[in-house]
Amino acid sequence: MPNDIRTLSVTELASQLIEVRQTSHTLLNCFCTALGSEQLTVPFKENLNPPLWEFGHVAWFADYWIARNPGRSHGRQYQPVAHSPSAFAPADGLFNSATVAHDTRWQLPLLGIEGIQQYLKDVAITTEDCLATDMAALEIPVRLGAGHSVIDNASYFYRLALAHEDMHAEAFYMTAQDLGFPLPGTDRPPWAPAADESQPQLTEPAAETAQASTFRRNELVTRPQITIPKQSLVLPHPASGFFFDNEAEALSASLEDCEIDTEPVSHAAYAAFIEDQGYQRPELWSPQGWAWRERHRLNGPKHLSLSNGRFCRQWFGQTLEIPDWFPMIHVSLYEAQAWARWAGRQLPTEAQWVAAAQWAPEHFRWGNVWEWTASTFLPFDGFQPHPYKEYSAPWFGDHQVLKGASWITNNRLRSLRFRNFYKPHRADVFAGFRTVDALRNYGDSLLNSPTGN
Repeated sequence: MPNDIRTLSVTELASQLIEVRQTSHTLLNCFCTALGSEQLTVPFKENLNPPLWEFGHVAWFADYWIARNPGRSHGRQYQPVAHSPSAFAPADGLFNSATVAHDTRWQLPLLGIEGIQQYLKDVAITTEDCLATDMAALEIPVRLGAGHSVIDNASYFYRLALAHEDMHAEAFYMTAQDLGFPLPGTDRPPWAPAADESQPQLTEPAAETAQASTFRRNELVTRPQITIPKQSLVLPHPASGFFFDNEAEALSASLEDCEIDTEPVSHAAYAAFIEDQGYQRPELWSPQGWAWRERHRLNGPKHLSLSNGRFCRQWFGQTLEIPDWFPMIHVSLYEAQAWARWAGRQLPTEAQWVAAAQWAPEHFRWGNVWEWTASTFLPFDGFQPHPYKEYSAPWFGDHQVLKGASWITNNRLRSLRFRNFYKPHRADVFAGFRTVDALRNYGDSLLNSPTGN
């Protein structure tokens, strides 16, 4: 993948740190326009953060792990040391997500809009200065033949900060979609043709031409499939470059042969489930999923309505018609599992998803929606937390793995290795799913990859 955060050159890293901070400033300005008030007030919700808190947290994270971190040159080998004080004295008590509980963030005495804008600018300047200083210090060791590990360690926290800011940029889009206001790029939804005809066009798959009102379960057998042969899958331990702690060990699994969808389940395919009273049939849902559906009194997916056989989706404050063939989006794990059970299929494990992407990359389409898998988010054997210990370890066991990327995920983060993770009930994520054949039991024997619902 071009511009992969794992392998960016130092020159590219410097320019992309500037680019991502410009994106954060642009998004902050959009939030100011949409929300109006000095404090950018939003409702208290589990899936939201107060925007000023979240923009402040983005700045704090880069400042804490770079300019304030005397051990930053050690990268993954960093040993905990006292970080220097912030130039903004209250920062640690306001913006450290590890110590500031989510529920309390609405009551904090946050900086106003101008204060947060200045905080972002100040941290960007110190980050740029630190990177220039650190890379200059490596000139002689590199000339003398220092190995990759020296550069990897010296650039580790810069790459971590870049990835962190990219992830929050996507979270800001999730917030805007939830609250119903536009952000850059949302005027041209991902199912629309690209404005530049020289760019690849997202086109309707040939097998998915049926109208939603006529698409039935027995037609699901016509969905394009990839046959994955029985194999021992190995996604090796990354030898060099940047990687997240939950990716650090090799993913290996013994897989039986299976058939997996070439692309995520479409709106048309999902409509048949709705029309077949899928939201009123508890036998299709897990006990936790049915309780969630009952609690929220759901008769269909988030942001979606169906009228006269055509889909309309709430899309950043607009109501837009969405083509039948576009991947289903904004569904929870529970909804994905219910659809799969209704269709006589099941969600792929993380290992099956990776195997398919490696086996037939020219046919395995991904990248418009995150994809729920059947794998619980758990550590691979040999897991060791990286210096930012709160990234993975606190979420093992009650989050689910999602693979792929969404339409708004920055290209820097797109990788078969990347493991996204959310709680099963989250339907605000730009997430869909694909399925594997469930007519027989594959009996995955996973050597180093967790699975389970």
